Amino acid sequence: MIQALFIGFMATASAVCSEPPIITLNGYSPLYLRCNEPYVELGAKANSICDGNLDNRIIVDNDSVDTTVSGIYTVTYTVSDYSTPPLTTEKTRTVDVRSDFEFEPLGFVYKTPISDLIEEYPELAEYEDDIDYGYITLWECKQPYDDPGAFAFDDCEGDMTSQIVVMGQNDVLTGEAGLAFPVLYYILNPPRSDDPVFRLRIVVISDRTRPTISLLGKGYAYGRPQDPNYKPPPDWWWPACRARYAEKYPEPQWIAPPNSPGFAGLS
Repeated sequence: MIQALFIGFMATASAVCSEPPIITLNGYSPLYLRCNEPYVELGAKANSICDGNLDNRIIVDNDSVDTTVSGIYTVTYTVSDYSTPPLTTEKTRTVDVRSDFEFEPLGFVYKTPISDLIEEYPELAEYEDDIDYGYITLWECKQPYDDPGAFAFDDCEGDMTSQIVVMGQNDVLTGEAGLAFPVLYYILNPPRSDDPVFRLRIVVISDRTRPTISLLGKGYAYGRPQDPNYKPPPDWWWPACRARYAEKYPEPQWIAPPNSPGFAGLS
């Protein structure tokens, strides 16, 4: 009789419980994963002031998580107590799958903030809202421009170079040093973005070729020691010939006569 009353009392208490269960997530939310990293369910705990531990009644829905595609996913945890009608609690975990997206022009010398470039090239102001950096490329004056291209790679999507669109490469004029020309690269559908992404190359025409000197006549001039154009034979001169030449034409000695300070003469 007493046992029956106790069971009835517990049933009545459960039926009138007014506080819903509380769910506590194990681990982090948001949970950050790299692309292709396996998702391991961390689970959760549930408790009710009326029914106690409800861990075994938690329903987990993580079917939407796909770590082969970068993006933000939601895992849902739901639990109901033993009340009549049952009280239900729901809690979510955010799973953020991230990937490294690389997109750069090839063959550039250095990159600089677009704001700094605008000071020197005001016409670049139209790119300021879409581009953070300009990639500076030096191109030799009067050499036909052959664009080095660009590359794009994403951990999830793989090689995206074929999706790059190039503009302005045919407008680069290399005839005069000091001019600068923009070449624009963009991808229409980049990962995790609804907007195109842009990269800007600045082709600076420069003259980096050293001037050449062509001598007229022979590379060496020989004469008598008293001749102002005299120059000793080089070290590779044939030894026997050099010896006979030295006997006939000794090397000059430079002196300054005592009565003529600063004057240079030949002995």
